[in-house]
Amino acid sequence: MKGQSREGQIKVFEEIFHTYYERLARYAFTLTNSETKANDIVQSVFVKVWDKRDMLVVSDNFESYLYRATYNLSLNEIRNAKIKSQYIDHITRNSPGTDNTHNEIMEHELAEQIDKIMNGLPGQCKAIFQKSRLEGKNIRK
Repeated sequence: MKGQSREGQIKVFEEIFHTYYERLARYAFTLTNSETKANDIVQSVFVKVWDKRDMLVVSDNFESYLYRATYNLSLNEIRNAKIKSQYIDHITRNSPGTDNTHNEIMEHELAEQIDKIMNGLPGQCKAIFQKSRLEGKNIRK
């Protein structure tokens, strides 16, 4: 695209975009297994191509350049996703357990509800319930 007018650059860019976008997106998808990520990667490749348009010479190996750029950005995306996942796992394991606190609150509320219902049972039903559920005793003997 080097040495062309702006209109000429736009026309060449549009041709390149329409020629390679689908193929590059499919290639990026094979690397990332995500259509969204694949499209984002290919769009980034074309943004870089447009930004470097004054330095690029469109030649036979330009297709290789596009595939190599797609490959490199895909690997960066995979690496970044892995690092994010490891960080989230680390934070989840090492943070004061909001889930544990939530579970403890839920258990406490459940115990209160069971006590309330149990206290409303007639005498013999209450005794049977306590022995079977709370003390783990078998009432069928």
